[in-house]
Amino acid sequence: MTYLWHVTLTTGNVVPQTREDVDAQALARVARLLRDALEGGEPEVLIGYTMRAKARGPNLTATLHAGEALILTTAVALRSRNAPALWQQMHDTADPALGPLVTARGTPPRVPWIADRIERGMALALLAAGKDGDLTGVPNWTGAWAVLIGWAWMEYDR
Repeated sequence: MTYLWHVTLTTGNVVPQTREDVDAQALARVARLLRDALEGGEPEVLIGYTMRAKARGPNLTATLHAGEALILTTAVALRSRNAPALWQQMHDTADPALGPLVTARGTPPRVPWIADRIERGMALALLAAGKDGDLTGVPNWTGAWAVLIGWAWMEYDR
């Protein structure tokens, strides 16, 4: 069985994800969105949320935005030769205002992996929600979205 190792850089949480973990219809939709983003578009993921994506060889970086606010960066590495550079890039480009990442820059997981990094837009939404307990403005679906992006990239026709 093939796993995608889903790592959250801010918590260090690692979850193995199988292809069976994703809904086929949702994966087909995300695959179309990914193709659009890789062709230079900024497709709408959900109302008010768009994505951008860049591929470099077997590596993918996708970003999720709420309006102009960057809320999540997701990287997907498929090959061990290219994975360390992407892992290091995810660490080197982290916003220092959000504090250090829990994961180690020099120790990437085994491939294939998905790495998520919460960005300033998400952190601001979480802070605002923490003040009054209202979580309606905080996306709670981004982990599932990242897994779909990972599997869409695994199956992408290059």
